Amino acid sequence: MTTLPPTPTRVLRGISRRGKALRNTIEWYATHALHRQPPWSRNRWGQRYQAISLSEYHYLRDGNPENHESALIERVLLPGMTVVDVGANHGMFSLEAAHLTGPEGIVHAFEPAPATRRILLGNLAENGLTTVSVFPFALGESPGAARLRVHRELSGLNSLADHDITWNQETLHADEIVEVHVTTLDAHANAERLGRIDFLKIDVEGFELGVIRGARGLLLARRIDRIMLEIGDVTCANAGVEPIELLTELEALGYQLHAISPQGEVVDRVRSFPSTTFSANFFAVPAEAITEI
Repeated sequence: MTTLPPTPTRVLRGISRRGKALRNTIEWYATHALHRQPPWSRNRWGQRYQAISLSEYHYLRDGNPENHESALIERVLLPGMTVVDVGANHGMFSLEAAHLTGPEGIVHAFEPAPATRRILLGNLAENGLTTVSVFPFALGESPGAARLRVHRELSGLNSLADHDITWNQETLHADEIVEVHVTTLDAHANAERLGRIDFLKIDVEGFELGVIRGARGLLLARRIDRIMLEIGDVTCANAGVEPIELLTELEALGYQLHAISPQGEVVDRVRSFPSTTFSANFFAVPAEAITEI
C-alpha cells in the first residue's frame, strides 16, 4: 500500500502542536521554579484556575477542551439553578456552572482525592465562588467506604477500581491508594435538603452506574431534571460493567439518553453503543421532558 506524503496543513498542525507542548512545558517548570506553584490559566469566562500536573496543564492550559459539553451547559444552565458535580476533579465544570447559575445558584462538587480537592478549593477561592460547596466523598450505590486509586499525573483517571486500570491500551499503576467515604446522592440530597437538582454531571471513570443507582429515589420522583454523564467502553470495563447497563438503568427509571452535538445541542436518542472503542459525554432527561430541551 502506498503511503501518501503529509500535506502542508498536516505538517503545520504538527509543528503547532509541538510548539504549544514546548511552550506549556517551559511555562510549567518556570512558574514552579519562580513561584513554587503551578501556572494560572483562564477559561473563556475569564476565571482563573490551576492544573494539578504538567499532563493536565497541557490538556487545560487554553480553557475547557470539552467544547461540546461547555456549549451545552451554556444553553441549559440558568441563574438560580441547583447543580451537582460528581467527580469534580480540578473544578473546570464547577467553575463554569457557578458562573452560569450566578449568586443565587447552588453547586455541590464531589471530589474524594485529597490533593485534587486542594487544587479544586484553590481554584474556587481564586475566583471568589462562594456558591460552590465541596464534599470529600465519592458517590455510589450504597453508603460505606472504598479505596480510591490515585494517579498524580492524570488525576482525571483516579478510580475506585479494585485493580490497576487500563488506559491507552496500557496498564496504569496507581501512585497511591486512599480510603474514601462513599455516600449516595439520595442520602446527600436528604441531608442537604436539596428539593430538586436541575443539572447533574457525572464523570467518575466507569463508576457512573453506581451513582445512578444511588439516586434512584430522586430519579423516580423526577427530582433530577437533566443529567450529563460520561460513558466509555474502557472506563466501564475498568469498573466491571457494560455501557449498555447504564442505558438500561436510565430507561428503567424513565430517562432517555441522547447524544450531544458539537454545537452543544441535544440530538439523536441513544439506543445502543458502538462495538469499537469509544468514550463520550451523553445527556439524559425524563422521557416526557425531551421536547423542552
